[in-house]
Amino acid sequence: MLSAELSYGAQLLTGVSKNNIRVEPLNGGPGGIGAQQIISFQLPTAAVIDMRTLKLSMAVQTFGADGTPSVGEARLPPRADSLIESYSVVMGGITVFDSGVHYNSLCHLYGKFTEEHMLDFALGHPEMVRYLSYVDGGGNGLIPPATLGAQNLCEGYSPQSNRIALCIDKWRGFFQAAPRLFNTALVPPITINYVLASNSVLTSSAGSENNAPTEANSFAKDGALGCTFKLYNTRLNVDVFSIANQAYTDMLTQRMSDLGHLTVPFESWTSSINTHTGATLFSTSSSSLDKIITIFRKPSYATQKAPVTAFGFKDSVANVTDAAGNNAGNMGMISQLDRGGTARLNNNCERWLSTYFQHTLEANPANSYPLMQYTINSSAFPQYQANPLEVFGLTKDCFDVPMDPCDQMSLKMFESDYFAFGVRLNLPNSSFSRLQSGLDTRSMAASCQLVTQNVGDTNGQASVVIYAINTSLLKIGFGRTLEVVS
Repeated sequence: MLSAELSYGAQLLTGVSKNNIRVEPLNGGPGGIGAQQIISFQLPTAAVIDMRTLKLSMAVQTFGADGTPSVGEARLPPRADSLIESYSVVMGGITVFDSGVHYNSLCHLYGKFTEEHMLDFALGHPEMVRYLSYVDGGGNGLIPPATLGAQNLCEGYSPQSNRIALCIDKWRGFFQAAPRLFNTALVPPITINYVLASNSVLTSSAGSENNAPTEANSFAKDGALGCTFKLYNTRLNVDVFSIANQAYTDMLTQRMSDLGHLTVPFESWTSSINTHTGATLFSTSSSSLDKIITIFRKPSYATQKAPVTAFGFKDSVANVTDAAGNNAGNMGMISQLDRGGTARLNNNCERWLSTYFQHTLEANPANSYPLMQYTINSSAFPQYQANPLEVFGLTKDCFDVPMDPCDQMSLKMFESDYFAFGVRLNLPNSSFSRLQSGLDTRSMAASCQLVTQNVGDTNGQASVVIYAINTSLLKIGFGRTLEVVS
């Protein structure tokens, strides 16, 4: 057979038309939707939708502790999907997919380790804003926008005239299903429910200047607690196809007749939140357990605080001294690594993090060497207690799509801000080939344990979220009957 590069010819599929539609929410209103509330949408029926093009757009405003946007320095966290705590997909009253809590933390993990989940600067608010917003050239929530840092204002983007400013266009879970072109005529009406995150994902600062945390106007100094946020003008956009082609219809009918159903594989997971003190038990039952990934955070992660500088990036203003030890002038902000930054780490710039999404490995006792391992029904994964360098390699190998080559991290960056411990249990590239190749734990729920040494704060504690990630199947039968095999 000749390769495609040598072949001449074309294939024809007639009767195809395509458009992009906007879906308004089933709830909400001009007053906005706040933290931990639910936004619901119903997708179009009797249409073929491209699930990879699903976009949730919004305007957003943060508020200070006094409930107004004009006092305080409240800031949004990096990534617009930080504002989504969980989402579910319901078809005719049957919950086909439920992300569970801490979906936003999983997005941060994928966003750092896979290039496919990086967010566009024009859409997804991938970095925090300190003084002047890159989103609209201001960030103060007004029209025209103005510099928010100069006025001690909270970050916001005006909903005036039905404006939107942020968009989530990368999704994990059901919207990564195959095939990506999903025929909604085959299933009951589809409702998507988004649960917004808590206000803990926000940061609160005393000021907007990048100077020492001891300074009264420092961005790194804690501000007043109690900052909040609201979303406005939320809507979904999605590509919709109409395929008036008998061959397509006959193919679906024949497939359903041969097997009794159509099969849609998709990524799903269960999440377990614990205070880890050396050993944490969890269980999972799945037809294909593909990977286990744990993120580590400080026990105080949910307390609203000032943002922290990501390790290695530009820090507060620095002064230099001459040979006699006298102050020789102000250098401005400099990278924590070699002053001018390090090639390929792209760290000669600012990067701020919300402590809610700072995934940190703490050693206890101090300066000890952390080790970790999973056990599944008494079998060890890996076969040794992994140190931080080995953990990085294991975690990186969990993903079929590699890291963004322009957003690399060092081992110290990994330990300080992006730490996660993952083990892969399925074949490489299974997500591309729709292959269920992970562990089948349905006959007896897998009894699992995360075991560590020398991990935790001074009290020996760490907050962990353990994700047991698997491949689930949605089976669609005649008469819009559904079965979900986890």
